[in-house]
This record gives sequence, C-alpha cells and structure tokens, in this order.
Amino acid sequence: AKSDNNACYLLISLLTITALQNYAASIGLNSYNAEENKIKPSEVSQLLYKLYIGELINKDHTQFLLANMRQDLEEVQFIRKYIDPTITVFHKAGWLDDRAHDTAIIELTERTYNLVIFTKTKYGDYDFDRGQQLFSNITQVVHGLMSTP
Repeated sequence: AKSDNNACYLLISLLTITALQNYAASIGLNSYNAEENKIKPSEVSQLLYKLYIGELINKDHTQFLLANMRQDLEEVQFIRKYIDPTITVFHKAGWLDDRAHDTAIIELTERTYNLVIFTKTKYGDYDFDRGQQLFSNITQVVHGLMSTP
C-alpha cells in the first residue's frame, strides 16, 4: 500500500469533506478540520490509541492497517530511524515543502506508547537536515524515558 498526497486527495474526494469531518467528530477528534487537513497532535495520539486497541474498525481491517504501518516504505525516515529495529513500530510519516510529520505506535515489552511529532518551517522550504536532528533528539529522549522500567 502506498500513501501519498495524490492518494489522500482521491480519498478526500471519494469520502467528502463533510463525511470526514462528521466521522472525526463522532470519535472525539474535535480539532480536526477536514477542509484544511489540520488536527492537533494530541488528537492524532488519541486516534492511534483507538486504532491500536481495535476501537475504530474490525479486527481484520485493524491488523491490515497496522501491518501496512509497520512497513518502512517511506523514502525519508523520521521516528522509525531512531528506534532499535528489533522493536515493533507502526508509523505514518508525511511531508510537504514546508513540513515533516511522523506518528508512531511503539511496542515495548513493558508498555506501548504513541509518539506524534509535527514540525514546520515558519518561512520558506523545510530544512530536512535540521528536521532530522529534531526528530532524532525528540525520539531518543522520549524513547529513553518510556524504555525505563
């Protein structure tokens, strides 16, 4: 499965902005703006949690989606790049000219946690080298804290 901006635009046109907005509200994602494709990172974390525990779609569809999120198909790595490859990570990254985001569910032996990082430039094009440093720093600090029993 490939996810890109064209796939996103096609999905939005098929489902409609109104249907997406209504669905988001029905599952408690009140900050979601379907027309502008904006949402608070905290609500993305809620969405990941609900997906992971099987609250959003049936078991087979949940397993299918998580299996796709476990694959590292993105050509640019963000959170996943900084987690030991033996640890299961389900994630979805995305980027545009002025931003890079990644959302992840990280399974540890003693706990599972979500990490959502949104980055954006104030002006001009996104500096991916600087962005990678931010993703590295944030991921390593949070993962270190969450990995401590």
